[in-house]
Amino acid sequence: ASPQLARMLKHSSYLEYLNVTNTRADQSLQEVLPTLSRLNKLFIWQTGIQAETLENWKKQFPKVKIYAGADVSDDAPMVLRPPKLKYGRSFFDDTAHVELEFPFKGVEIYYTLDEAASPTTQSNRYQGTIVLDQTSHVRAFAAKAGWTQSSLVDAVFVKKKMVVKSASLTAPPSPKYPAKGAPSLIDGKIADAQGADTWLGYEGEHLTATLDLGEVKSISKTFAHCLENNGSWIHRPIGMVVSTSLDGKKYTQQGVASFAPNTSMGEQKVHLLGCHFKHPAEARFVKIKVENMLKNPSWHPGKGLKSWIFVDELVVE
Repeated sequence: ASPQLARMLKHSSYLEYLNVTNTRADQSLQEVLPTLSRLNKLFIWQTGIQAETLENWKKQFPKVKIYAGADVSDDAPMVLRPPKLKYGRSFFDDTAHVELEFPFKGVEIYYTLDEAASPTTQSNRYQGTIVLDQTSHVRAFAAKAGWTQSSLVDAVFVKKKMVVKSASLTAPPSPKYPAKGAPSLIDGKIADAQGADTWLGYEGEHLTATLDLGEVKSISKTFAHCLENNGSWIHRPIGMVVSTSLDGKKYTQQGVASFAPNTSMGEQKVHLLGCHFKHPAEARFVKIKVENMLKNPSWHPGKGLKSWIFVDELVVE
């Protein structure tokens, strides 16, 4: 409700962008607008605020560009925000259910499960829950006539087909974030925030684990479930190197993956990072190296100091 919004905004003096489209915002918003000294864009269509009020606000707050739905193309088409992906778990045994949401009506969402091509307006149009019964990479964007389409949002979902017999680590994790050691990497327990006890944390080091499949199997890819929280010096891994062996002694490199690092502070989020082999390999033992950038990058407040990686699950497929 608008009074609650007003109370919240009184503590947001650094706010530069405000979108209350399709909410209960009303004229009481005027009480706090004078306190938002840095506000420069206000998106406010599909609310209870009358056109006459908006015209008065445009005069009263000339530094604020108010978008009321009538004219959004004074400089260039407005860019849609990405749709929101909603799901329960990244790993599943039977099926996974994925939903896509957008905050207001009139916007179409298009998606693809095809790794070979990015989605376009000729791809599947989202019409309801997507049910996955196999490992899939969901990529989607929002589109609306007169607007610039959103950037892509994506997530990988892995159907667990193999049970790993055991796991071992080349070097132990930090005593600050040990989880339950190597077994935590194959127990199926994952988290979506830093405070959970599932994470193995490595400070200024790479993580290298060896998985024993119990018998020789044909495999073609691996996945690592990782955390990113730049404010806590936890960065997304920058790479993954995977080697396989029939006897646990002689290993052959099968796949290398690189992941682009951030160029500025990012929000806390989890990643399911994959490494695909050029060809399927017969193996009993799988060695996975998850690479840490080792030091915080130049844009980080703690630049040059040791960085962290957090991993809580490794999967072989």
